[in-house]
Amino acid sequence: MKQKSGQFHLAYFLQGLGMCVLGFAAFCGWIAVMGPGLVDERRGALESPVIDLDWSDYPRARLEKLLAEKGADLSVQKQPLRKIDPAGFLNTTPYGNIPKISADGTTPFDAFRRRDIPTPGEEEFAKIAIVMIDYCLSGQDSILALDKLSSNVALGINPYCADPKDAGENARELGHELWMLVPMEGKGYPLDDSGPLSLLVKASTETNIANASRIMAMATSYAGIITHHEPAFTASKEDFTPILDMLDQQGLALLETNLVPPKYIESYARAAKLPYNQAHVHIDDVLNKYEMELRFHELERTALDRGAAIGL
Repeated sequence: MKQKSGQFHLAYFLQGLGMCVLGFAAFCGWIAVMGPGLVDERRGALESPVIDLDWSDYPRARLEKLLAEKGADLSVQKQPLRKIDPAGFLNTTPYGNIPKISADGTTPFDAFRRRDIPTPGEEEFAKIAIVMIDYCLSGQDSILALDKLSSNVALGINPYCADPKDAGENARELGHELWMLVPMEGKGYPLDDSGPLSLLVKASTETNIANASRIMAMATSYAGIITHHEPAFTASKEDFTPILDMLDQQGLALLETNLVPPKYIESYARAAKLPYNQAHVHIDDVLNKYEMELRFHELERTALDRGAAIGL
């Protein structure tokens, strides 16, 4: 009896296994036949349609002509900045030479910012600015940035890099507008420590101004400062206002990285006529291609809504 019972169960097991194999094969066949159609259907339903471009069969000469008509070419766009001697925009302090307004009243922001003159017809288009922060912190990344990025991408110098002044001069020679990143107490402090030069909420005003001065003396020819990523320091009006006063006196601009910055900063900037703006999108918060493409779509929509947008 036991032998017959064992044979009976084995037969059913083999039958079930065969059905599973057949079912799996059928499923694979369905995917092969229906899959491409379902992918196309999903793409069509996206808010921003995905467009696949295949340039392999497009004659290079025709492509170059097409881009030339739009004022571009196949190489990375490098447009040199006008050469300006930074000596007239520097003030000697115990911490080094920091920016100042020149004798004729020109601010460092006006002197060192990039001035792009739009070609006829471009005025009607929304504008997008891209700023890459932590430039020169990694030597290899800095080389790639200068080699691969258009001059239209601004660079934020990290003060902890090996030679901020030399790195900044190299970038300006290739046409990149420069900004100085000022480390500040972040939302994750003290676990997320932004280094010994950080501006801290519990530090004295004198200490924070001294650290800010040390940072600003590390390079020249930059248009303004960038706040540290997601800073908590700027939320403290009492602590950040002396830094704003400093920027106003020096003629520098401020780029705030908080996507929802404290309202008092804009009020201060408007009253003092301090050049000020905020980042609208953090492009690479999530480091994968799909998420970054979504951020670029968001940046584009923001620019269309507002007339201009800044991606960090």
